[in-house]
Amino acid sequence: MNHQEEIINRLKTLFELKKYRLLLDFFNQHSNLLEVQEVVLLIAKTHIKLGQIDQSTILLENLIVRDPDYILAKFYLALSTYPIKPQRALQLIQECIQRSPNEYAYWGTLGNIHLHQKDFKQAITAYEKSIQLNPTKTTSIGNLGACYSELKQYEQAIKLFTQAISLNPNYVKGFINLAVTYSRKGQYEIAHSYYLKAMSLEPNSPHAIYGLACVYAQQDKSEEAFKYLKMTFELDPSFKQTVLEDEDFKLLKTHPQFIQMTT
Repeated sequence: MNHQEEIINRLKTLFELKKYRLLLDFFNQHSNLLEVQEVVLLIAKTHIKLGQIDQSTILLENLIVRDPDYILAKFYLALSTYPIKPQRALQLIQECIQRSPNEYAYWGTLGNIHLHQKDFKQAITAYEKSIQLNPTKTTSIGNLGACYSELKQYEQAIKLFTQAISLNPNYVKGFINLAVTYSRKGQYEIAHSYYLKAMSLEPNSPHAIYGLACVYAQQDKSEEAFKYLKMTFELDPSFKQTVLEDEDFKLLKTHPQFIQMTT
């Protein structure tokens, strides 16, 4: 094994260990490897893991310019940018599927794009194909459940969320989605219990904490709602915009404390 191969293996090991910042620091000492395709892809994936989408996009776009047939670069670009560039992501993932129609991850990403665009029926088709190719893929099963929940087919949604959790008992999003679905059914005590379960797995999950605020708000329990809303804002201030548009808080939107917290 030569020196370059040793460096690349070290980068791969750091990625597998989720030592993303250490990986970038190590890479910066060996930036001559920017000409190596697999290294650039690995650095782009690292930026995605760190939420640094601008940096990853530049690297992935450059890879595609250098090699228009580099399907993995197209996949990761679609995967990371669909919330901000859905049409571009849709084009890229369709190219990936055309090249490799039996790759479950491509179908799952196509489902994510359609779900983000609220095209739930198209998302269902994509997720079902992903699950057909990989029946144990927790996120595809959970996201399929989210589609049914949005379509108010709550029992089917609950069945899918439960299936996802049985495959991965630490699937926080599954418990949150169960809570959301039971809340939509007006079964607030059950929803409350699932939000607490999610928090037991991820204590600082702003989505779980915000969900608890929603449950209390729907029952006009202002003290508890504002308590958890304050915790949510401390973890993620972007929820201040979310709550203004959320019908779960319609009973509290004229409350002086709500106005004070959201202005």
